Amino acid sequence: MKRLFSALFALMTVLSMISCSASGDGGQDMQAPETGGIKTGGVSDLLSSSETKDWVVGIMSVNFDDTHLANVRGVMIKLCELEGMECIVTDGKNDLQTSLDHLESFISQKVDVAAVTGLSRESFADVIEMFGEADIPVIFCGGVSPDDSEMKGYKHVYFAGSAVEESGIIHAEQSVVYWNANKEKADKNQDGKFGYVMMTGPSGGYGAEMWTIDTATREGLDMLLVAQENGEWNVQTAYEKMTAVIDDFQDEIEVVFCSNDDMAIGCINALKNAGFFDGTDEKYIPVFGVDVTGAGIEEIRNGIMLASTLNDPVAVGYAVIAIAKSLRDFGSEKTITGAQMNSAFARMSEFGIDIDPDFNRVWTHYKLITAANCDDISFEP
Repeated sequence: MKRLFSALFALMTVLSMISCSASGDGGQDMQAPETGGIKTGGVSDLLSSSETKDWVVGIMSVNFDDTHLANVRGVMIKLCELEGMECIVTDGKNDLQTSLDHLESFISQKVDVAAVTGLSRESFADVIEMFGEADIPVIFCGGVSPDDSEMKGYKHVYFAGSAVEESGIIHAEQSVVYWNANKEKADKNQDGKFGYVMMTGPSGGYGAEMWTIDTATREGLDMLLVAQENGEWNVQTAYEKMTAVIDDFQDEIEVVFCSNDDMAIGCINALKNAGFFDGTDEKYIPVFGVDVTGAGIEEIRNGIMLASTLNDPVAVGYAVIAIAKSLRDFGSEKTITGAQMNSAFARMSEFGIDIDPDFNRVWTHYKLITAANCDDISFEP
């Protein structure tokens, strides 16, 4: 059996040839191809014909309308092209059964590896069992990892992404900073408590909201829940839910936490429509986002959104395709270990990636984005 280290060193060299700017486009969102449904011939107008590509990556995004997932998807597609791999890209249309149907189709089409973005945690065990029975490697990517027992359920289960608690802790720390520096305008009703609205996805914020409130409380900030709503991860639903919250609790809202930037934009639009953000302290509400999108950066730059946390789509996309390339070349011989992945990802040291050697996890890390550094963001690989 070949040892993997020397071969993966070659992968590191190949990846080092792919340019990845840490700044330069001011956070313009990726324009990922809209390829709704199964595309067995790859992504049109981007990838060459399947005759020249002997390795197929199935990419299932749970929702093409999610801007962050679109950025991750765009990076993966571009890297697949550069690495000579074919893509089958599908849209789960924000529906669990549709997403699972697409994954089953990957199996019937005998893809070589599946990359799964944005799937809810309650479906992880079933997906792992599905791909384990088919003996097809599966890579979960995004903001939440399968738990340790699930990661051990099949030898070719991988994860690339950030830990949601990091985002929650950053939100909490920045809330404390804001409160301490602006207590008079932050405490609008002068009750000594920070009244917050929590806008999450269908299954919550993957636990980030718990870390936000618990950490802020430990730091001495008295947090008061005004409302928690399911914004369905999208701008319009968050706008509608936030509009209703404003109608009922306008005088109690002092800060808004959102589990992604799309929902943060929806909340900001609702607040603007209600007369907030008119340039006065009385009408300013700090809004926090997650994942960082082009629209979010624009609102940060304009002094509307206070901050967001970057779950770097470039780092995540690179990690996923590096795993896929490692599997293509050598993964059939044995499970890729953390140490071997570390060799492959040496090129990515600029992203601060950490390897979990026991569970085949590649951890990227959330980063605070404010007006001070928002222009440094790039989503281009």
